[in-house]
Amino acid sequence: MAEIWADKLVDLYKASIEEYRFNVRLNWDRTQYFLTLNLAIVGAATGLVKGAQTGPLEYVLIGSLFVCGIAASILAAQAAIKGHGYYRGSRAVLKAYETRLGCPPELALASTEGMKKGETPARPPPDLGEAGRAPPETYVMGDLRPGTVTYSAVVLLRFITALDIGGAVYAFWRARNG
Repeated sequence: MAEIWADKLVDLYKASIEEYRFNVRLNWDRTQYFLTLNLAIVGAATGLVKGAQTGPLEYVLIGSLFVCGIAASILAAQAAIKGHGYYRGSRAVLKAYETRLGCPPELALASTEGMKKGETPARPPPDLGEAGRAPPETYVMGDLRPGTVTYSAVVLLRFITALDIGGAVYAFWRARNG
């Protein structure tokens, strides 16, 4: 390696490992916090429905709490999808440094199935086509691969969104119809 940056490549590789770890940790921590928040909202609102003083004002309050849950769960799912994109970007940089340094496969970082198989990124980004828009199938789950932890977390968050929608509809219906 007789290039100008040869002495810095190992330092840059170390920095890319730290960035990779940071992205993994940040996304997992954020997902945990959002799951806890969303389950607390569903639990609190459901508890209020069970113990509510059947008045319309209480049901409006409960419905509003469910609406907050809808917003929080949608935000949480989008944050998980976006965070996974950041993770993939840092993984691609890490793998590029490993290739540039001539790392043998048995020494390369392989903390996920995709990395073990040499996939970078795990799935290619969707073709945006002429209009420059992502295809409709990526709106709900991004380009997450089924079976991964992030995919499962997003599925769970989408289910919580559905619970919140059902709870809000029920609470507002009860507020209107008694």
